[in-house]
Amino acid sequence: MKTACVLLGLLTVSVSASDYCQEHAPAGAVNGCSVPLLHFQYEPQFTPSCNKHDICYHCGHHFGITRSQCDHKFLNNMKATCVSKKRLINCQHSAEAFFAAVRTAGGLFYMSDTPHYCIESWVRHCLT
Repeated sequence: MKTACVLLGLLTVSVSASDYCQEHAPAGAVNGCSVPLLHFQYEPQFTPSCNKHDICYHCGHHFGITRSQCDHKFLNNMKATCVSKKRLINCQHSAEAFFAAVRTAGGLFYMSDTPHYCIESWVRHCLT
């Protein structure tokens, strides 16, 4: 029983850490991996990276982060997720496909107008 409680506690901590940006962002600010018509095997694992990317697109300009820098951080975050996966190459290919999609179609979503929440302390954590 004690072991089960410890495991449950660790699981809760890891889930909370993974969803940090989603938990702190105002409603509608993040939407996971919302690339229309593209769904990949690793999409659920990439959701925290996608949420960070959403915040970077919303608040990056305020912190001097370019769209290209947001996109490359997104790719690096997804690839870091792949390290723990059995099918590393498949995961990395999915990461590169998501990256290609945002490089191709994401320009309209990078914001130069700063939403009010960008000055909140939690935002910086989501820009890494």
